[in-house]
Amino acid sequence: MATIERTYGADGRVEVEPLYHMLFTLEKGAHTFIITIENGDVLAEATDVFARFRRSDGQTVHIVGTLSGVTATVTLPETCYNAPGPFGLAIFVTNEAINTESGGDVDPMTVCVYACAGQVAPTTTDDVITEETTPSKTMEEMIADVKADIAGAHQMALWAVNIGNIEGKVDTFNATVSGIEDALAEQGIWAMRENMLNKDAWWVNNGSANVVCGDAARWSKSGGAWMKSITSYKVYTTEPTAEETAGATYVYHREADAGAGITEAWYVYRDADDGITTQCVTLTDDNIVTEINGETFDKALQYTIVENTAWGNMETLYYPQGLSTRAYKQGDPFKSYGYIIDDMEVGKTYTVSCWARITSGSEAWLKFGWGGQYYNGMSYPEGRVGHSDVIKVTGSEWHRIAWTFDFEPTGPEYTETTESVTEDGVTYTKVTRSYNWAKRVIIGVHRKYTATLQLCGFRLSKGGLYGSDTVDTLKNEIDRQNAVIAALTARVEALERG
Repeated sequence: MATIERTYGADGRVEVEPLYHMLFTLEKGAHTFIITIENGDVLAEATDVFARFRRSDGQTVHIVGTLSGVTATVTLPETCYNAPGPFGLAIFVTNEAINTESGGDVDPMTVCVYACAGQVAPTTTDDVITEETTPSKTMEEMIADVKADIAGAHQMALWAVNIGNIEGKVDTFNATVSGIEDALAEQGIWAMRENMLNKDAWWVNNGSANVVCGDAARWSKSGGAWMKSITSYKVYTTEPTAEETAGATYVYHREADAGAGITEAWYVYRDADDGITTQCVTLTDDNIVTEINGETFDKALQYTIVENTAWGNMETLYYPQGLSTRAYKQGDPFKSYGYIIDDMEVGKTYTVSCWARITSGSEAWLKFGWGGQYYNGMSYPEGRVGHSDVIKVTGSEWHRIAWTFDFEPTGPEYTETTESVTEDGVTYTKVTRSYNWAKRVIIGVHRKYTATLQLCGFRLSKGGLYGSDTVDTLKNEIDRQNAVIAALTARVEALERG
């Protein structure tokens, strides 16, 4: 573990330190910041320590630290390392507990005692190859090989020396193509288009349970989705009741330390007050969803919905999270690390869908959307986001719901700025990319009716839900080449007739 020791001086001045200690993805608890406070006025009334870690994806991690004597200590949790790129860290001391217990007789105070900026370096991708693993060709690559073979067969037909046998060659070629199409259909390629989403992006195992990535659980993963809740955590100075912790996804208990002036507190992370709670549930037996291509889904995103007068507010899943800013070294290839769907193209048609069912209640309302900026709603910013009409989910049997849309955000996807940076004696040009809209889809659930809604099998496909762009392209090429051969055949017949 790296220990970084600094001093908060008596003059109270804090400057943002360029931190040359590199952080790496997959780390957790790997860096501890120890700040010695020389400013006696600040320390006299300080009772708590907390930090804000601003990640490169625009998310901010709240960290609870400890105060012992003149020393404030903060250790970075796993969530700080999950977003590769630039980060910012600020450590604060506060007298919130004294202010609350005194009924406001003590002036409230929160002071930043240390700040730094640095980088989280990526150490992995979504595809990890072991020594025993030999990468094989993807289906797209195999189809490309088939297409190349077919094109070669066409050239052989077109340039056949014995043009009198051309009709026989066409018949043989068509029979070969039909066999290829049948074989592809048997493998399910024609039945369902490629999924552009990571099906497991919305949940993560935190070591003890499967949780939904997002505000309520305070857990995320690289390239994952993010569930945006309406409320955040609550702080209690006395032990909360069972009612106050009902629906909580995480409760942090801070022990008292009289010698250090630290009071006991409970941090309750929950979204029950929203009228919607979310959880990852495991499907078993006949409840497991199986696609027609054989893919299975044994985990569902469950929404427990309590009817609310402000039903228009939604519990919103951004899939994947999207990017706000991302920095990289000029000359290096830009990498999104799965935080956006790189293959989405402006002006193209897509279909977003999922399996849905109601396990209690009679009806639930949701909307699909696309694009957007940061974690704004589905109607803002105008021109950079779109959404469907309300989709009403009824029935206890699994069924697929879908929405087809044209991806047409206005304006540039991002803007870039550059600056000269020196690290470890090496100077380079850092490029910061700021996004105006994101290549992603959005799923929002309303609080219109009391119900339990389950969703799984999130899917984004080019064009419609069924079919295959690769096979469509191959078939179009076949048709085009057949037309060419038919035209040549007609020409030969005309020449033979004189």
